[in-house]
Formats: sequence, structure tokens, C-alpha cells
Amino acid sequence: MHEETQLGQEERADYSSVRRWHRCKVSLSMRLVLHGPAGVEYMYAHGRDISEGGMAVYVPTELNVGDSAALEFTVPYSQEKMLLKAFVRNREGFRYGIEFIDLGQRERELISGSCRALMLLQ
Repeated sequence: MHEETQLGQEERADYSSVRRWHRCKVSLSMRLVLHGPAGVEYMYAHGRDISEGGMAVYVPTELNVGDSAALEFTVPYSQEKMLLKAFVRNREGFRYGIEFIDLGQRERELISGSCRALMLLQ
């Protein structure tokens, strides 16, 4: 059973030294695709802090740690729209930590290339 993780701003742990992938600051409009008992539901969301492993997503709905969804978006400096499967790994209010699952080589390359380009501009 998964427990909801909620930390206040002053209590937030710093995991930057143990992360598998570097996080890149972005501001992305996207769609969250949920499959539920009533069928497929689409919601607009906002993505931040992307890496090859996942991202932070702000979406005005109740999701639980462990829920699965799909994210549809385009990374900066790319024209290619991606549809990635993901799990909710943590949450704080309507900010969700999303882990990508079954990420293909092409998607990894698009994300890492976008992050490299953004790092040059920061």
C-alpha cells in the first residue's frame, strides 16, 4: 500500500545528490490522460522540473500515490509530441511527482536534448 507524501516547504528534503537524472527547469503545458471506470478523461496540467526519469506536474484533481496516467506534451526545442506512461510517486497539494515508465530511447533523447539546450541558455 502506498502512502501519500506531503512535506511543507521548510521540511522538503534535498535529494539532488542522490537523483539518478539531472532535473531541468521547464514550464510545459500538457494534457494528463486518465483511464477510469467512466472511461478516458483528459485534463490540462502544467509540468515543471523534468528529467529522464519523471517530472513535477501540477493538475487540479485528486490523484493518489501509485495511480497511473499518461502525459501528452512537447518538450522545448522539439516539434515531436510525446505520450508517456507514468506513475504518481508523491504529492504535495496539487503538485505531483510523476515517474515515467517504459520510456523509449527516442523519448529519452528528446528529453535529454531539450535539457541540454535549456542548460546552455540558463
